[in-house]
Amino acid sequence: MKLTPFNSIKKFFNTKTIMIIVPHQDDELFLCGTIMGLLKGNRQNVFIVFTTNGDYGNDFNERKIESIKALSKYGINKENIIFLGYGDQYNTPYKHLYHAPNNDVTTSKAGYKETYGEDFCFKQWNVHHEYTIENYIYDIREIIKLILPDIIFSNDLDWHPEHRFTSLILDRVLGEILKENKNYRPYIFKGFIYFIGWDGVSDYRKINLGRTKKPTRSKSFDKRFDVGNPYFKWNDRLCFPIDYQLTLKKKNTLFKAVSKYKFSKNAKRFYESMMNADAIFWQRVTTNAALHATVNVSSGNENYLNDFIIVDLNDITKKNSMDFEASVWRPANSDKQPKIDMVFDQPIIANTIVLYRDIYSYSKECVHYSIEYKYLIDEKEETEIIEGCIKEYDLRVDIDLKKDYMLTDLHIQLDNNSIGFTEIEVNKTQMIQFIKIIVNGDYAYDYHIGEKTDIVDLNLNVYGLKKEDVIVDVIEHIPQKEPIKIKNNKLYIGDRIKKCYIKAFFSKNPEVYDVVCLRR
Repeated sequence: MKLTPFNSIKKFFNTKTIMIIVPHQDDELFLCGTIMGLLKGNRQNVFIVFTTNGDYGNDFNERKIESIKALSKYGINKENIIFLGYGDQYNTPYKHLYHAPNNDVTTSKAGYKETYGEDFCFKQWNVHHEYTIENYIYDIREIIKLILPDIIFSNDLDWHPEHRFTSLILDRVLGEILKENKNYRPYIFKGFIYFIGWDGVSDYRKINLGRTKKPTRSKSFDKRFDVGNPYFKWNDRLCFPIDYQLTLKKKNTLFKAVSKYKFSKNAKRFYESMMNADAIFWQRVTTNAALHATVNVSSGNENYLNDFIIVDLNDITKKNSMDFEASVWRPANSDKQPKIDMVFDQPIIANTIVLYRDIYSYSKECVHYSIEYKYLIDEKEETEIIEGCIKEYDLRVDIDLKKDYMLTDLHIQLDNNSIGFTEIEVNKTQMIQFIKIIVNGDYAYDYHIGEKTDIVDLNLNVYGLKKEDVIVDVIEHIPQKEPIKIKNNKLYIGDRIKKCYIKAFFSKNPEVYDVVCLRR
């Protein structure tokens, strides 16, 4: 039997329609260059959407040709590469198209006022769209509704205005689509092009790729947060495995793709920050029942509490700092005991409640809350109450209901008006399931352990399941008669063993697994 390193996440991706939405040509590599290696078997169902023509200081036709050549290295045909045709930054008294009135036609820095370059709008309706915020929102909404991808990868709040623009509008559009179509529940994974890619740590290792290192602070880094989104904590990141063949520079797909872009004169620098053993994202759940709830509040704008937008900016052009004051529900100064009521249009199954607290209303004292929720059991309505305290630096409060409840409504009472919320989620956990074997602290694929090594540290990263439900075993080793065993997170390997294969699988679903090769 011929074995190779393999992770079942690849099979998961190969059964899905996938859309990658980014602002500029080359951003797709910084965001998804390693994970796209897993999508080769599904290339006909992978769509790349560029929201801008990248024409600020660059020729779009050149960037278009470069992107088609780069993505061809992953087997993605040009028919699946979609250009929305919008400008890369704008000349407007409102600083950016994002802040302009809905019908205000804006001129891009390159001098254009409408989409161009075989853009999506022209291909669909034989017209170009003027540069208005309404048209931008419309085009992103229509491309998602046309394809209805099962998985969307996109960037979050990097320091570039177009990156912020893409992320914020995508969240707004997703909120609208999810409310319109209750049956559409895609997986949404947000990442960072600059924090982890362009400005990322140059940490490439030719032998045994290392895991992505936490971003260092730079001029684009707010010291209060781990990355550009204050609600994304580094320890909560999702570390996808990658294609194990992405190991040798100048021979792997990512390096070949990077080299097709104009910045390839600096390809070594960028490649060494992009090429890691894991691909880093944060998941936004789309099973939030609050999106379909009727929300009433004692004061303030209740629409901010269930619009899918957890963060918004008053000015997306500020490079060195971000103002997160927009899209926040706040009670009135006169409202001393704020209350939020949510009534669901039908009973919903939920096991978690998440409160996204606004980041500026720090209260030195705990803000006490009481959550009363009603649920059905045997067609009878029961009521339970959870009480807790939101501390000074709690930006996200996760409340575990311990089991699945059939909720009908919930009511949140605060004991003072010193804080607000940007979003409330009422979820039944939506998690992708995968396992990754960790050897000596590294995500392992085809892993070299050295000639003199006889003890190896083994660990697991599990997502969407419990570690105690995972079984780890040696499935093959060469030569077969040599002793080898796993005990207490250690692999004891005889000095004559040249190669062995380790498998980890989910006992309740063996189709979720990881296989790695260890060799001398």
